[in-house]
Amino acid sequence: MLGKKKSKRKPTEFSPEERERRAEATRAAAASKKAAQPHRPWWRRLAKISVITLAVLVVARLILAIAMPWIVDAAVRGFGLRASYDSLRLSLLGGSVEVTNLALRTRTDDSDADAASTPVADVDRIHFDLDVSRLFTGRIAIHDIDVNGVVADLRRDAQGRFTLGATALLFDPNAPTEPTTEAEESTD
Repeated sequence: MLGKKKSKRKPTEFSPEERERRAEATRAAAASKKAAQPHRPWWRRLAKISVITLAVLVVARLILAIAMPWIVDAAVRGFGLRASYDSLRLSLLGGSVEVTNLALRTRTDDSDADAASTPVADVDRIHFDLDVSRLFTGRIAIHDIDVNGVVADLRRDAQGRFTLGATALLFDPNAPTEPTTEAEESTD
């Protein structure tokens, strides 16, 4: 130990030549790795993204088809009604919905009594077109509606309120309305 001179460099430091040699080796390794990977054409990526998108849409459509009876029933639940229908056709791209043999009954606590009760409204066919772009903003806008074969127990009381059957309030002219802004009026 007496005759040896200590190096001023830390053991982890390399000389400039050694650093350059290591950097060149790293660049060469990266270039050979890049050359070893085949270049994927853009159309393969596009095809992969398309297949994944299609799979997501098919799964969403199946879930929507299974959930549709509950969605329709929930839409009329606020009016105190229960809905049933024979068939429902839905076009997601076109935004059209067609329901055949729609029956609306008064909702009670007993679901068996609901099914046995006389319908307060029967509709042979109802078809309507929705504005799909408005659905993304949380609003429902119907462009066109076509209703065929309606038989309904529609009543109007002395105050001008319309009810479907004895209890399902549809329209109350005396109810306070929410003020709309000019922006909302211009988009309608």
